[in-house]
Amino acid sequence: MYSLRRFCHLAAQGNPSVILLLWLPAHITRTPLGAALIDMREAFVSKESGKRFLGYLAGQKSRLKGERANTVRRPELVEKYGYDTKFAMHALRLGLQGIELMTHRRMILPVPEPDLTTLRAVRAGRINLADALQLIDDAEKRLGELVHACTWVADVDAINRFMVKAHLEYWQSRGLLSLLGP
Repeated sequence: MYSLRRFCHLAAQGNPSVILLLWLPAHITRTPLGAALIDMREAFVSKESGKRFLGYLAGQKSRLKGERANTVRRPELVEKYGYDTKFAMHALRLGLQGIELMTHRRMILPVPEPDLTTLRAVRAGRINLADALQLIDDAEKRLGELVHACTWVADVDAINRFMVKAHLEYWQSRGLLSLLGP
């Protein structure tokens, strides 16, 4: 759980775990404040978003390949398939979602076909490690190209106006504005 200020800060930096929340399916319950935040979600999408997706992907790929501290904690998957298929699936998902975000300035959740089938095949071990790494490398390369060409910046002014309005409305609803004086 984040404060509105922290959430907006992380989303404006392009944090994949946070920015993804702005594209949750319509059936998720929304407050009026949440709906207003979702309405302005494109204000958060920037070159930095792509860089963050790329960075998360590269970090996971390095750990998957054993090049960085091994944080893979599913020995049963490694024993069965030769690699942590769940970890590989998440690395590939980051690449595919980053590509979508940098191409269309939006994400569709859940991940649409044909990418969903590919992610499920990696997760189920139907794709061997070499082929999974090739898919991840291909996604990383394409995402890198998109990030390099991107000129988008987060609309910090719109984000700040939203946060000020949201805080003022909240304080007013609680009778706290009167405490500040005329």
